[in-house]
Amino acid sequence: NNIFVNLTLCTVLLDILDCGDLNRSVGDQIIQFGDIAVSTSKNARMCNKCYWDRSSDGKVYVPYIFSSDFSEKNRIKIHSAMMEYSILTCIKFVHRTNEAAYIELISKSGCWSSVGRTGQKQGLSLQIPGCIHEGVIEHELMHALGLNHEQSRSDRDGYVRILLENIVPGNEHNFVKMKTNNMGTPYDYGSIMHYGKYSFSKGGGPTIEPKPDPRVNIGQRDGFSPLDVLKINKLNGCRKCNLFSVNCNNSHLIVIKVKYLSLNLKIKIR
Repeated sequence: NNIFVNLTLCTVLLDILDCGDLNRSVGDQIIQFGDIAVSTSKNARMCNKCYWDRSSDGKVYVPYIFSSDFSEKNRIKIHSAMMEYSILTCIKFVHRTNEAAYIELISKSGCWSSVGRTGQKQGLSLQIPGCIHEGVIEHELMHALGLNHEQSRSDRDGYVRILLENIVPGNEHNFVKMKTNNMGTPYDYGSIMHYGKYSFSKGGGPTIEPKPDPRVNIGQRDGFSPLDVLKINKLNGCRKCNLFSVNCNNSHLIVIKVKYLSLNLKIKIR
């Protein structure tokens, strides 16, 4: 008899990235169109009804559907980003059945999402092809889970300087400092939720300058930082341990990448 077995192999990698490669991350050109679809007054723990419910099994199930915009190749890339959430956190993205609150993945102008759960159908745009990059997808899904940009934190003034004179007019709201609950985590230059130095620049000059050292790189879209994972788990009451220690300096940062390989095996039993 022949037995068919589907085997999924997962590996968790810690990439040590040279920050010199992160000045202008993949997807920046698209993200500059604006990536928050609702009022920026929401932020972590500032709106208790804006979060997805935790199930009795400890997981947070987030229903979603695809619009017809996405090819099978695009969907595989999006599923890969969702898989990282499942491995590193208690978040599990599931195909919608009849839930009233769910995410519709669409391809409109730019990469954008609502912040948190809206209680009904909510759009999350991943414009093809510029937004179909794993780190960009993870960034927008973090918005949908209720997390906002790192540079909007209430304590950001101690870590970055916002150069309003270099920002494209009409986009200043993307840099507004908010009243946030930072969940006891330090400011994270390496967060996937941090804008890059040149986001929304009107003349090529920097719009965000790290301090005291402006050479520190920001705006990576390669994968979750350890603190990103910690914040997701804290925000959602996940019972998963944070297995990754933070070890960042001015020249390197740690990025978590989850790689999985699906194998279809045909086994002949004698």
